Order: sequence, then structure tokens, then C-alpha cells
Amino acid sequence: MVKTLLSLFLVGVFSLPAFGQRRENDYYQLQTLVSAQAKTHSRDKRWRPDTNEVVLEVTGLTSLEDGRLAVAIRKGEIWILSNLEGDPKNIEYSLFADALHDPMGLVFKDGTFYTAQRAELTAIRDTDGDGYADEYENLAAGWGVTGNYHEYTYGPKLDHQGNFWVTLNMGMGDHAYNGDDLWRGWGVKIDQQGKLTPVCSGMRSPSGFGANQQGDMFFTDQQGNWIATCSLHHMREDSFFGHPWGLRSPHSDKFPTSQEVDKLSPGVPWPAAIPR
Repeated sequence: MVKTLLSLFLVGVFSLPAFGQRRENDYYQLQTLVSAQAKTHSRDKRWRPDTNEVVLEVTGLTSLEDGRLAVAIRKGEIWILSNLEGDPKNIEYSLFADALHDPMGLVFKDGTFYTAQRAELTAIRDTDGDGYADEYENLAAGWGVTGNYHEYTYGPKLDHQGNFWVTLNMGMGDHAYNGDDLWRGWGVKIDQQGKLTPVCSGMRSPSGFGANQQGDMFFTDQQGNWIATCSLHHMREDSFFGHPWGLRSPHSDKFPTSQEVDKLSPGVPWPAAIPR
């Protein structure tokens, strides 16, 4: 009888929610999101693009003055979408630019598209008015690209002074850190003439950023190595956000040359090592 009562008591105790237990929805509004999936199974090693349809794996969006929408996609193209009101089946797709390398953002300003490719900020124009880009201008470059898959370049975004901002992903994997991989993990500012100014460092994967009403720039970082949790940061000059692989000097194009460390024979007592 005692064992039965004890068993019932324990079942009752462990059936109750823990006193004061905090739940995720105490702090966040939880929503269920449904995202589109490519019908082409593009992760299959035998996959090839389907020429009969366009799979928009979107990396950048910007609206045009006439109501059309420009869309950059992962495979290196920019499409113009029209007839956006009404039935989605009536949307028209027009290829504007291609042969881009991982365009990760899109801005339209004064008749020109701007997108951050992996190795440069590119200005793209249609100079003859046929609806297809015929001029690709390298507006700015100068950051390191080693071939590591994770070295994405995000942007651009505009501040209130008309400067372009770009953020540079760190590499990933055992050989991600490279001393020649210049400005990786940094947020950089580029003026209208293409002058690049490194602003702040220590980012891991700063894939979302933009300006507030005052024109201050902010970015969101992704959880991963050296970054304990996803976070929002103010992109202030000379700020460091925690990822040490991005440590560089913004004040010189030439970095100190490495020097070989003086080697001491093993077993040297601590007092004797100091004068050496």
C-alpha cells in the first residue's frame, strides 16, 4: 500500500510543469513559416538547371519606380518581375543580368543596379534600353577571397550620405583562417567614387544589415564559432564584435612582417628565461 501511494505521488509530481519554468514563447512571438522549396532538387549531385522554369532562390530584392520588382538569385542572375498585382500566375519574368558570382544584395539608384558579388561591388546598367544589362562596372574591390565557400559578401545597403555598405563573411572549416584574406569579418563603407573604408571588425556571418532613421548602420550576426548567439550590433567605427579571425588594422595597407619567436632550450628555469 505504501509503495502504491509513493508511486502515485511521484507520478503526480513529475506530471506537473516545473515551478517557474520559462518557455521560449514567454519572450518571443512564435510563428510558423512556410518557405518555398525548389522543385529541381538542386542539392542532388546530378541536378542540372531546368530550362523550362525559373527557381528564385532569392538573395536580393529592390523595387523600381514603375512598380516592378528586381530580384537577385543565388545562381548569379537578376530578374525583373512585372504584373505583380492580382493572380501570381500572371507575373512576367524578364532576365536582366547574369554571370554574377553569388550576388548577395541589390540596390537600384539613379538608373543603376548595385550588387555585392563575392569579390567586388558591381554597378550594372542597361545603356541601350533593350531591357538587358550590357555594362558591368567594378565600383570597388580589395577584400580577400580564397575560394572558401563561406566567404560571402553581403550588400550593398545605403546610408543617409549615399555611401554603400558591405559586410564580409568569415570563412568556415579547418583551413578557414588565412592571414592574406584581407578584411574578412569586417563591415566596410564605399563612397560613390569607389573608395573603400574599413569601419568595424569581429563579425562572423553578418548577413542582415541596414540603416535606422538617423542613418546609423546596424547588422545581425549568426551564431557559430566565436559568436555564442545571434545578435544585433551597431556598426560604429573601430568597433570589434568578438570574432578574432577578422582582426586587422584599418589604418595601414601594410601589416607588420612576422618574426620568428626566440627559442629557448627546454628546462630553462623561469628567472633565467626572463633576460633572454
